[in-house]
This record gives sequence, structure tokens and C-alpha cells, in this order.
Amino acid sequence: MYVWPLAPGPGTKELEEIKEAWLFADPLIRHEFRAKPDDLRMITVDGDSMDPLLSSGDRIMIDVSRQAPSPPGIFVIWDGLELVAKRIEHVPHSDPPRVVLKSLSPEYDSYEHVADEIRIVGRAVWVSRRL
Repeated sequence: MYVWPLAPGPGTKELEEIKEAWLFADPLIRHEFRAKPDDLRMITVDGDSMDPLLSSGDRIMIDVSRQAPSPPGIFVIWDGLELVAKRIEHVPHSDPPRVVLKSLSPEYDSYEHVADEIRIVGRAVWVSRRL
């Protein structure tokens, strides 16, 4: 089973798959991650806003079929310039529906958005870190 990395396209504001592959065992994908192989993508973390959970250089696997921020969790969103990882929580009883985007580092503030204004790429399901 292969997982394709995602990155911003050169000179564009869209995403593209980089044709390098990560190989994972099918049972790990289907049973541990509870995902379909075609729904998984890998990105590299760049920055410190999610420290200590995610550090710059970490690789995270995202399930692109899981874009609803319920239950709350770590998601990758496309902000128009780059992919960013944030903890996303739905604001109960908000009309129109709103979400809170949180960094885990205390150096960064949380902020709210109307749910339709953000583009959730997928939910983080796995992380890899170099020692």
C-alpha cells in the first residue's frame, strides 16, 4: 500500500501529489488507521505552532475522507498559501456553524472561522518523527 505526499503546487494555490511513496502494510492501514489506502496522504510539518505534539520535520499521515471536525482532533487545512495542522473543534449551537482552530503551542492564539470558510484537507491519523 502506498501513501502519496501532498504539497502546494509550484506557483499555484492548489495542492498536488508528489510522486514519492511511503509503503505501509494493508492490515495496518485498514485496522489500525481504519482507513482506505486511497484516502491517505502524507505531509511534512514545518513550524512550531503544534509543539509539543507535532514538531517541525515530523511527517503526518492524513485521511482525506475525514473532513468533518467532529469529534475534535488534529486536522490539516489548506489556508490558500500552505498546508497547516491545527486542532479543530466545532462550536456547539453556532449559526452559521463555526469552528475554533487551535495551535497547541502557547505562543500562538486560537481563532474562530465560519466552518464553510476553511478547507479541511483531512484528519491526522499517524505521526512519524526522526530521533
